[in-house]
Amino acid sequence: MMSAHETIERRRLGRTGLKVSVLGFGGAPIGDHAPSKTQGEAERTVRYAFDRGINYFDTARGYNNSEETIGVALAPVRDNCVIATKVGDRTKRGAWVQLRQSLRKLRTDRIDVIQLHGVMAVDDLRKAMGPDGVLEALKEARSQGLVGHIGLTGHRPHVLIEAIRTGEFDTVQVPINVITRRALEELVPVAKELDVGVVVMKPFGGQPYFSGCVEFRALLGDDVYTVARRGLSFLLRREVSTVIPGFNNVAEVEAAVKAVRGFDPAAAEERFEFWDEEGGVYCREGGTLHTCEMCMPCPEFVNVPAILRFDRYYGYGVRDWAREYYRRLSTKVEDCTQCRECEKRCPYRLPTIDLLQRAAQRLG
Repeated sequence: MMSAHETIERRRLGRTGLKVSVLGFGGAPIGDHAPSKTQGEAERTVRYAFDRGINYFDTARGYNNSEETIGVALAPVRDNCVIATKVGDRTKRGAWVQLRQSLRKLRTDRIDVIQLHGVMAVDDLRKAMGPDGVLEALKEARSQGLVGHIGLTGHRPHVLIEAIRTGEFDTVQVPINVITRRALEELVPVAKELDVGVVVMKPFGGQPYFSGCVEFRALLGDDVYTVARRGLSFLLRREVSTVIPGFNNVAEVEAAVKAVRGFDPAAAEERFEFWDEEGGVYCREGGTLHTCEMCMPCPEFVNVPAILRFDRYYGYGVRDWAREYYRRLSTKVEDCTQCRECEKRCPYRLPTIDLLQRAAQRLG
């Protein structure tokens, strides 16, 4: 008889060689100190996920008591899990402090994947990899058997690409979902070439939670199972190792597990396209709260990334939400003087002024 642990597909986590469940566990929500969520309930959610076949658990030193919760819940089955956590400090000394804290709170003598948390800029990456930087500490920890593999997380594919091309990182974690696709175009192919494992965060939008984004619920569905089924089926077809929704409770875990088990790769793919994709002429960063913002600042204080983001949601059919949030902006497209500074900075050389004018017609 097939056990629960064999009913979720396992994929190889890049050159780490680790076999991880394609559905992982994002540990940010269970670290929240919400009055409605007891510690016992949080621990039961983690253990329930393991019992349903999830073996990849992602957390961070900065997620309140998430590490403690995961450590307690998984202690009896530690050797059957892959535990990933993160350090936020960029110095060697600070990283060692956080690493020792994580080992203690996770109740383990080793961390399978340790990640640099939130590398958002090239300067930040260089500091982390420089003399007395965090990377030195993590490599020392790896040589001592305290860490198995080293990865990093971030939201900007061009920064992450530069990082993995150094050869120092075995995994990379990045947002990908039905709207935020830039990493699919740029980062995922490079990761495949370098045999770097890809971990997908924020599969349902800008927040790590199932219920975090009103606009994504409008796009994917109102109930947790429909959100899970539609959001995860888009990602399971891609060349990624694991997808880690942030789980609040047992019901969300069950919905995601059911969606993954019911996924049929031979079935026709559901399309989530804007208009006619406009021939590829659209802002790749429009679907996440962490935009590249390379077109900014605007001399007239027009929030270009936000407006193009609202326009993309409009194109997906989330029109009332897009119009409402556009109306809330204090500076709108009509304030643009068409100086074209934004176009000069855009890494895609997009006709940003034309895109803004189109957005104004739809959203105004």
